Amino acid sequence: ASPTLPEAKAALAAHQATLQHNHRALLILASLPTAILPEIQAEVEALGLAAVLRSEDDDPSPDDHVLIADDEYEMGLWYRLAPVCFMGGTLLPGPGIAPRHPFEPAALGSAIIHGAITDPHAPEWVQLDGASAARLVTDAAALSRAVADLSAPDQAAMLAGNAWSVSTGGAAVLRRIADTVTAALDPAA
Repeated sequence: ASPTLPEAKAALAAHQATLQHNHRALLILASLPTAILPEIQAEVEALGLAAVLRSEDDDPSPDDHVLIADDEYEMGLWYRLAPVCFMGGTLLPGPGIAPRHPFEPAALGSAIIHGAITDPHAPEWVQLDGASAARLVTDAAALSRAVADLSAPDQAAMLAGNAWSVSTGGAAVLRRIADTVTAALDPAA
């Protein structure tokens, strides 16, 4: 989600390694600025991978390896479809879109991988990391290892379950507060 250009290249390398043991895997690069698309497409070609561009209304075929989803308005769809999500803007600086909130994939069932650059969502990353609800990586090699580890459905499910619990943990309290405020503001009450 929203990788910088260096992160997109690292994700492509991690995906190429994943294809060694899971030849049907599909990498979705989502929420990308149009300025970096040509370089990403060149990297895809250099790695010998087949890609489709979502903005051209292309759907991936069984022989495609990468879906480039450059429209940021479909992020909920991609989080729901992806069992594992790398949150861009957290590992390698470079051109890209601002990092997205980590509770987005957490609330939609995706296991989360992120780097050490946690601003502007540092408190949320602390919560997720403290609850074993996200995987912290420090470089491109660690990203490849994390993707390989989380290719095991039980590992991804454990992380995603923990993330969902963290992201929705305060919902009941928030609902009680909202009900109290709404009742206090209701002139009929």
